[in-house]
Formats: sequence, C-alpha cells, structure tokens
Amino acid sequence: MITGIRLPALRQVIIWLVIISVLSFSIGTAISILEKGSYRPIEQETVTPIQITPGDITHASINLKLDSGRINISAGGKENLISGVIEGRNAKNGPDLSYTSMGKVGYLNVTQESTLWFDPISKEDYWNLSLGQDVPTSLYIQIGSGDLVLRPGKTNLTDLSVNQGTGDLTIDLTEWRGAHLLSSIDGGVGRISIILPPGTSIASRVEAGIGSRTISGLEGEEGIYYHLIPDRQVPVISLSVNQGIGDFTMKVADGS
Repeated sequence: MITGIRLPALRQVIIWLVIISVLSFSIGTAISILEKGSYRPIEQETVTPIQITPGDITHASINLKLDSGRINISAGGKENLISGVIEGRNAKNGPDLSYTSMGKVGYLNVTQESTLWFDPISKEDYWNLSLGQDVPTSLYIQIGSGDLVLRPGKTNLTDLSVNQGTGDLTIDLTEWRGAHLLSSIDGGVGRISIILPPGTSIASRVEAGIGSRTISGLEGEEGIYYHLIPDRQVPVISLSVNQGIGDFTMKVADGS
C-alpha cells in the first residue's frame, strides 16, 4: 500500500488557474462599474423641491414613504396641495415622485428607498413639507427609521395612517377642522405624543407595550379612551394606536 499526497495533472492545474483568473477579472470589473456609477462624496446632497397645485380636484390622497430620516409636516396656504423641500444626504438619487389625477381625486406618491449597492449606511433624508388647507386629504405615511412631526393646522384630513419602525412621533391635531377623521397609528420603538382638538368627539383604542402611559382630557381605561360631546353636529375622530416600546402620551388640547 502506498500512502502520500497525489498531485493533480499539469493540465488540470492550468485549467483551474484559467478559471480562477477569469472569475477574478469578472468580479473586479463588476465592482469597478458599481463604484463608478454609485460613488458620491460624503458631503454631497440632493435637494428636491415639491410644489403641486390642487387644480379642480375635490379630494387628495398623499402617500409618503421614507426609509431613514426625518419628516416634518406643517400647515401651508390655500394655493398649493403640498409644497416644500426634500433634502437627501449621502444618497445616490432623490426621491421618486409621481402625481396623477383621476376624476376629481389627486394621487401623490413620494418614495425614498435605500438600495444595498448604491446608498451608504449614513444616508438620511430630511423632508420639510406643508399641506394645503382647502382640499380634503387622506394622508398615508410610512417611515422605517427616524422622527416624524405632524402639525397639519386646519388641513381637512379625512384619513391618517402612520406606520413607523423606530423613532419619535408627534401628532398635533389641535387646529383640525374636518368632519370625520379615521386615524391609525402604528409605532415600533420610540415615543408617541398625540394632541387632539377640543370641541371634538373622540373614540380611541390604544395598545401599548413597554413604557409609561399618560392620558389627559379623555375618560376610560384599559386601552379604551373617549371624549364625548353631546352634540351630533360636532366633528368626530376615530383613533387606533398600536405601540411596541416607548412612552405614550395622548391629551385633548386646552379649550375643551
């Protein structure tokens, strides 16, 4: 019996070397192409202005989706449906924006998503937007990581949906002047603060995990809270909140 190391034939060695060389060249070329198309200096930013007029629509549906950053929404004037500026830091491209109208309804979609190949970990967006005050509006916001501050003033919100992964959330509806608002808030990890308008009947359901809970100006317990006004003509807010971890505060503004 013969033991020891058996060496491959010279032909096999040559074939293996050729295959390794071809693979190495292909991988190097692919990486070079990706770097040339995606590299941006760390200080470079994208600035995207937004200004959309309502035209003759009677309802607006606004969908905002952001992976990472901060969204600040305030009250605007009557001349625009939405206006403002989106600043992207360390991102390859600005947001995808589309606006169409069908019949009397306007549909706005603003999306900024990260890509594994092109955007560095430090990519972050800052959205400063203002909502118009005239057109009844359904507002849908999805943010993966970052803070959201919503102070829409007298914007006639009819629907509000917020889905947030991590970050603090502030919703101030003190000046809301609609007829009926259906609202759903889902937060993963972070503080949630909700301020509700006086002179409004409110029915809410709150499911919160770990964290403190502060309720002011509403009655009820065990996750069901309400603020009822014995007048069928007053506005109504129906609110559902789901929160994983973080302090939760909900109150009715002074003047109720």
